[in-house]
This record gives sequence, C-alpha cells and structure tokens, in this order.
Amino acid sequence: MTSFLALLEPLLLMSVIVLASVVGLGLVRRSTRFGRHFNENEVTGALFAVVGVVYGALLAFVVFATWESYAGAQQAVTQEAADVVTVYRDTQTFPEPQHTQAQAALRDYVNSVVAKEWESHGNLTVHTTPDLLNPVWAIYRSIPAATAGPGIDLTSALDRLHALENQRHVRHLAGETTLPWPFWPTLLLGGLLVIGFTYFFHHSSLRGQALMTGATAASLMGVLLLIFALNQPFTGPVPVSKQPFEHALQQFHAIDMGP
Repeated sequence: MTSFLALLEPLLLMSVIVLASVVGLGLVRRSTRFGRHFNENEVTGALFAVVGVVYGALLAFVVFATWESYAGAQQAVTQEAADVVTVYRDTQTFPEPQHTQAQAALRDYVNSVVAKEWESHGNLTVHTTPDLLNPVWAIYRSIPAATAGPGIDLTSALDRLHALENQRHVRHLAGETTLPWPFWPTLLLGGLLVIGFTYFFHHSSLRGQALMTGATAASLMGVLLLIFALNQPFTGPVPVSKQPFEHALQQFHAIDMGP
C-alpha cells in the first residue's frame, strides 16, 4: 500500500503538469495577438533547437550524476553488509563471554540499522546517542590477546572491524550527498521554456498539437521526477534496498549452524 501511494503522488503531479501545459496551449491558440504570428516559425524553430539541445545536455548530465550517486549509496550498503558478515565470522573463535556478547552486539547493530537508520539518512544532525558500533568495539578491546582462541588473529579481526566502521561512515556520507540546490530552479525553468516554445508552432489540428505538447510535458516531468527520486537514495520514493543487511542476518544464522 505504501509503495502504491509513493507511485500515485508523482503520477498525480505529472497529470497536473500535463493538464496545465495543454490548457496553456489552448489559451495561446485562442489569443488573436499570438495567432497572427503562428506561421512565422523560422526564428522560433532555431531558438527552440538551441534551448532543446542545451536543456537536453543538462538533463543527461544531471541524470548521470544522480544515478552515479544513487549507485554509490547502493554499493556502500552492499559493502557494509558484506563487511559485517566477515566481522561476525571472526567472532566464532573468540573466548567466552566475548564470543556470545560480540555476536549479540552485531545482531543488534544490523537490526538497528534496518529498523532505525534508513529514515535518518540525508539529515545532518548532531549525534545525541552513542554510536551503534560502540558496544562491539568495547567487546573487542576486552579480549586479552593471549586468549583470543586458536586460529584467530586478533589484530586482523580488529582491522576488519575498522573496515566495517569505515564503510558505515561511507554509507552515511552517501546519504548526505545530494544535488546542489541551484540545479533545481535551472531544471524547472528550462522545462518551462521548452514547453513554452511548443506554443509558438502552428499545427492545423489543435488536438494534435495538444497531444504533442502534453507528451513533451510528460516526458520532461518524468525525467525530473526520476532525478528527484535518485537524489534521495535512502529517503526518496525509490530508496536503496535494505536487503543486503537482511541477507547478513540470514548469513549469521548460517554461520551459527557450524559444519
């Protein structure tokens, strides 16, 4: 139901924009002042070509940039989930009680990430609660090097925990990287210009021109909505999947099953 509502809102917005563009065309076509110049399309056509090329290049650049950022956020999530499985594997040879404590702390960490942290991405706020990895670090540091257990290199285990810590912050920073705000007025103004230029071309059929104008508006709005969705990788209408962390929890269970 939530996904349906998330899809319904942009569709309604697109419908409103398309309707407004068609109504605007109708008002321009009814104007006698503009009607006298409908056949003088050479200058309008040349300007429309320039605006269209420039705006198209800008859209392509922004879509590529936001997709790269979105894909980077997805990669950060996948890498962190893989790192936490590796760290969990290290705890198998820890002595008691650190063995049980570390595994429980890692499970709590993954559950907290899935349940709480997704909604907070993209908000630069002062941290008022302890970091979720603090309990894990405390357990690792409580292990005497001489009693870590056979087959375990505590130094290497700490290095892998460092890698998990680093990847955690990479994920956080990926959620805070968004399109600079000056792009948005530029993109919106460019879209309005492209739609506005379509009003100054004459077509013998008003219905046919309305369909073409509406299709143009729908296409541009679709691209802008795509940019908006990709620009919010964790809190937008198409958030980065939590599945890698859910897979990590399943992998914890598989590790505990033993040989």
